[in-house]
Amino acid sequence: MPRLTVAVMDAFQRSEQKKLADTQQRGLVVRRKAGWPTFYFRTQVSGGDILFLLGAWRREMEIDEARRFASDLLYDLQRGIVIDAEYVAKKRVALGLDDSVVAPSSKPSFMQAQRAYLEHIRAERAAATYADYSKAFREPLLDPLKDKPIDRISREELAEIVDQISLSGRQRTAEKLAVILSGMWTYLSHDANIRKYGVQRAMLHRFKPLDRKPKPKGTSGAVVKREPTPDEVAALLDGGLDEVSDVLRAATTLLLFTGQRITTIAGARREHFTHEVYPKTERPVLVWRMPSENLKSKRPHAIPVPKAAQWTVERIRDGWLFPSDDSSSGHIYPGSLTHLFGDRFLKLPFTPHKVRTALTTAVRAAKLGRDAPKLILDHAENRSGDVTLTHYDFWEELEEKETILASWVAEIEAALERRRRIAA
Repeated sequence: MPRLTVAVMDAFQRSEQKKLADTQQRGLVVRRKAGWPTFYFRTQVSGGDILFLLGAWRREMEIDEARRFASDLLYDLQRGIVIDAEYVAKKRVALGLDDSVVAPSSKPSFMQAQRAYLEHIRAERAAATYADYSKAFREPLLDPLKDKPIDRISREELAEIVDQISLSGRQRTAEKLAVILSGMWTYLSHDANIRKYGVQRAMLHRFKPLDRKPKPKGTSGAVVKREPTPDEVAALLDGGLDEVSDVLRAATTLLLFTGQRITTIAGARREHFTHEVYPKTERPVLVWRMPSENLKSKRPHAIPVPKAAQWTVERIRDGWLFPSDDSSSGHIYPGSLTHLFGDRFLKLPFTPHKVRTALTTAVRAAKLGRDAPKLILDHAENRSGDVTLTHYDFWEELEEKETILASWVAEIEAALERRRRIAA
């Protein structure tokens, strides 16, 4: 059996051969699925081979990505983790290959786990505490999670609920619910319970809503934030971030040039970015393919990365683009960018979200169409129902996005040039 290369895969696709095994990565094999070369992870149980789907070649992953996937599974297997269809399906979701886990979960629902935790509180804590916790779990915003398997609930889902409560003016309620949910996850991930519930250990470590100061009596208490001017963006890029950590400086730079949401920026991984060429012109482009779980729209999104921001990607070889040792997720917390813009360091008169507004203004001023910004900002992309693009449509739309994004980048670069002339 050969080492898998592009030439070997091309030959396999043209031949009638049914399977291949990679000599470089143990457990990685290639089979045909609907006639197309597809990567699988092969392991043995009771003397028989079992195959787990990794992904289709080129359509979902390249050879190196399949090797990393198989290597991770082999490592997990050696650590004693049970590898089954559900486990691999979760890995595919984490890599952005699927929107949700296809394999059914056998774990209890959020409601069932909640009841078990409340019984634990009833037995171990005061009656007043049990009543307090029971009241907190009656929060209406938690209702959509009631029937969802507990192991399929993410930190981000819970954070959005807590933040919605905070935004409604119920800051103390949000803080209390965050503490209760964190305690519940600690209970569910205890050695005696983790096999039953399957939750991730420390998933809600340091879990809390954004710190929003109480509104002064008799006023709205809101600080009016406006969209930044290109000159203000240029000032940030030209020395304004020098006192910030390298990770936050890179994250802020990517945000300023692309206008993506803070959750999308924070959850970016190096493997989401690929160097490719436009099929027609063979012109190189760095494509950022964002998995649906990182997006508010909950569907895949892709944009070209402007050259001025590509260094933020190239600085990392693999894994999280903006890692953090202080976060249980492994990457920076999205709120850290909001804090950075606000009262932590920079005290800016605009928020990260207002950068999106500024991008919209610049694009519309360039007369590229009123709906043009939507293609960049992960809004409705002029497609109804089916969001699957053909190969041709994808590249045609990506070129359109490049033109749209260039109008915003041109405003920033013009402002940077003005600063250089003044400094000279």
